[in-house]
Amino acid sequence: MGTTCAKPEIDGAIESDTGVAPYRSPYLDNIMLLSDSYKTSHWRQYPPNTTEVYSYFESRGGKFDEVVFFGLQYFMKRYLQGKVVTRERINAAERIVNGHMGLGEMKHFNREGWEYILEKHDGRLPVVIKAAPEGMVVPVKNVLMTVANTDPKCFWLTNYLETLLVQVWYPMTVATQSRAQKQVIMESLIKTGTDLKNMPNKLPVPLKMITVGYQLNDFGCRGVSSMETASIGGAAHLVNFCGSDTMPGLCTAIDYYNLPLEQCVGTSVPAAEHSTITSWTKAGEKSAFENMLKQYPEGIVAVVSDSYDIFNACEKLWGTELKDLIASRAAPGRLVVRPDSGDPKTIVVEVLERLGKHFPVTTNSAGFKVLPSYIRVIQGDGISYESLKEILGNLEAKKWAAENVCFGSGGALLQKMDRDTQKCAFKCCEAIVDGKPRPVFKDPVTDQGKKSKQGRLKLVKREGKLTTLTDGQGDEKEDLLVEVFRNGEITKTFTFQDVRQQSEVGLVTPIFDDLGPMPTSECREGLLHGLRDLLTSKELCDIALVAAGGEAFPAHRTVLAACSPALRERLSKLHAASPQADGLPVIALDVKHCEAVKALIDSVYGSSAAESDRPYNPSSEAANLDVLKLAREFELPALEDQALLVSKSCRMQKPSNKLTCKPWFYMTAWHNLAHLAVACSMGVSMAHAESGLQAWLGSHSWRGSLDSGLALRTKQSGSLSASQFL
Repeated sequence: MGTTCAKPEIDGAIESDTGVAPYRSPYLDNIMLLSDSYKTSHWRQYPPNTTEVYSYFESRGGKFDEVVFFGLQYFMKRYLQGKVVTRERINAAERIVNGHMGLGEMKHFNREGWEYILEKHDGRLPVVIKAAPEGMVVPVKNVLMTVANTDPKCFWLTNYLETLLVQVWYPMTVATQSRAQKQVIMESLIKTGTDLKNMPNKLPVPLKMITVGYQLNDFGCRGVSSMETASIGGAAHLVNFCGSDTMPGLCTAIDYYNLPLEQCVGTSVPAAEHSTITSWTKAGEKSAFENMLKQYPEGIVAVVSDSYDIFNACEKLWGTELKDLIASRAAPGRLVVRPDSGDPKTIVVEVLERLGKHFPVTTNSAGFKVLPSYIRVIQGDGISYESLKEILGNLEAKKWAAENVCFGSGGALLQKMDRDTQKCAFKCCEAIVDGKPRPVFKDPVTDQGKKSKQGRLKLVKREGKLTTLTDGQGDEKEDLLVEVFRNGEITKTFTFQDVRQQSEVGLVTPIFDDLGPMPTSECREGLLHGLRDLLTSKELCDIALVAAGGEAFPAHRTVLAACSPALRERLSKLHAASPQADGLPVIALDVKHCEAVKALIDSVYGSSAAESDRPYNPSSEAANLDVLKLAREFELPALEDQALLVSKSCRMQKPSNKLTCKPWFYMTAWHNLAHLAVACSMGVSMAHAESGLQAWLGSHSWRGSLDSGLALRTKQSGSLSASQFL
């Protein structure tokens, strides 16, 4: 090897490791060193008088028939934009390359070429990149990106950048595989009784996003090759889902794709690991479980339960000794039981069967079994595209609805793949030599699958299908490739919402569709209307209010709890043995008149436009006294005002000087709906819904008039204050 290879000199201008802080080698930010070694010799190998090299990137086939193009924006922002060539970096790269390449017979570093870029282009890369919009779903064997030099003296630069640009294969493949798993999950949800297609997904009830978005969670951070891998791959998964334990992925979406932090749709929940359970010892496992429930009394908590005996944990601990504590969790709070060993396709069903012996199971309209909303299962071991299909297939065979289970995937989601998973390649397809363009391609007789395209390329849609035109065919206006980079500047960027919407084209139904602008006073009535529709249709109802010996009135726990601290306290005391009516747990009210219960429900949910002009008119003074009793017991000032105004016995009493019904309701309604949406989902915490709701609020025009506290309850009152909302 060359005489300088053993120990290249270190330039004093290159920062060295002082040991006083985490160290990042400056060589890793040197564009001249971010390439395959042999490319440092290619500048001598092109035909004489070459002035342009034009190359492209594609998936030549692979595991999936279509790919989600994602990740190029990260690489451009991280490595290509701005002044990336400096005198210090040239000097450093020269020493490394000339010390590393060859046998010392010659110098391979193209110093003249890089100095030309520094002097002529101020260190900015003279190339133009066109690419498919990020998130676009493109069938394999189509052009995804083209690259060409813009300065004829820099013809050698196009393919020098291949090594870096081809690494787009990784986030693209993660996003592609994640989307395929999303398709599998959606199909199973629909098959086992979840009506995704007709589920509302506009504010104020984005149910599809919450129902599907947390079904596959990213557990892959520890199982990947580096934190950069975790950041890129984690962001790629979030293109399709909302649940993630890979914080670097969320950070990449925020920093490189303009996902506002307040739109933190990359969320997680408190969860146990084996050390936090086994440190209590085997004899203390029940205490460890109980500690989890009490440390996190609200929202979702996930507990790994196979430290010793998963079946004993399900039946004796969760299903018997801690059963009432679990059942008392107010919706959308729930325990998520996590098995972490055994054959994935069978252990999930076994756990459900054991839990089903001890918790009340219902059957949905499609004939599949569903656990009560306060308990679910998450399978986070051995989850891959293949095993996911097996598990869901086994659930269907055993008549368990897919909504009972959510999943976490690690190495198989972010690591178990390579460039050949989708057969990704970057090839030159045209060169200009002696002023004339010539088609360039490869066509090996030993592998026709590696035949490359030739000439200028366009990605177009013909007869509803994406296809690639070669040899300069087609009109430029047809080309779906957009310019994203030119001469050191990014010329087009995509937001994370742009990416998500593109990625959902072709799915059975979108979950990240445009939720629409945040409503003002005009749309507030729409909010009330949506809640009343859910109530009228008895959709997602999970509680019933009953007068003494009378009719049961279905309702939603989260709505009642948010509007009344006293009702919330009553709800928190419910347990598995509580009385039921029509399959719903019952709160028995100490009043005789059913109309008093209906008046309470109407006060909480608001009245329709047709009813708004109808005066409050109880059938008797006794009925009105029951209304007054409920209003005072559950601290509903607007209902109290109504009853006082018509009560003969209380006519002279001064009405309560509190908020009237509708302003109070408006203040709590957004909070209510966030919780109500979560109540139908698989594994979404209170924070998921609240931060998710906040996300859409924050993305629209009147975010400035609502602070970041909107839709977040206060610990003291359980709802927003008037000043926060109005």
